[in-house]
Amino acid sequence: MPTTYSTAPTLDWDAVDRATQDYVNREQAEAEPYLKEPDPDITAIATELPNAVGAIQATFAQRLEKLTMDTDLVPEAKARYRAALEQDRDADVARTVERQHARRAAFAKRANSWTPTPPPAPDPQLLNELVRMRDTLPPAHFTAQYARVLADPANRGTCLAFAPYLRGAHDDPDHRLRGDPATLRLCEFTARLETDRKVLIREGKLAQARQVDVLLEAVARDPGAVNVLELRPGERLAASARRGGDGIGVNPRAVQAQAAAALTGR
Repeated sequence: MPTTYSTAPTLDWDAVDRATQDYVNREQAEAEPYLKEPDPDITAIATELPNAVGAIQATFAQRLEKLTMDTDLVPEAKARYRAALEQDRDADVARTVERQHARRAAFAKRANSWTPTPPPAPDPQLLNELVRMRDTLPPAHFTAQYARVLADPANRGTCLAFAPYLRGAHDDPDHRLRGDPATLRLCEFTARLETDRKVLIREGKLAQARQVDVLLEAVARDPGAVNVLELRPGERLAASARRGGDGIGVNPRAVQAQAAAALTGR
């Protein structure tokens, strides 16, 4: 006689969502202070790069003005001297940028020192029971039972160990959970438990390193970019990293000054 089942228990999606998101929020809160904490190399880049490149530009402008005022040189000679001045300026900027790349590399090395925290050990008995239920219960019954387990923070290690079994059943064309929407959603909620504060710190800091790359590449291409672009420090930089932004802001006053200079011919 085939086994019969009563009406499937209710699956409390709100409880699962709340429990797993609470875990993610706690890990993010633990990582946040480390991302906001000023780093000496990042601070040095943000302050020294504009100063150094600004001084190079100022020297170039003075030499160019002197060249422009020289009435003894013919236009062809002035063009050659100007090209030489630009070459010297670009070489000085390249050396300055290279020094900042060394600071960026030191920062990235420290960021990569943050290694993931090992997950809690699973409960072998509970893990075996989940595998058994996965293979014997109807989908609606199984998903409701697993949701209860997943909603309990004490079961994080077991749920992480069970994740491959859950995903495997959903993707297996011969399994009863193949393509089941509730199972897929539970896979996604379980994946939240993979969040680790140390990984968040490492990835957040590496995102900051990429932000530095954007700034240095822009200045290497055009030294004038240092007057317009600014590396967002501290909390703003950390927030930008969390959002996936490039962490490079535009200084509106500098843009206005450049526009005014262009209009006046200065």
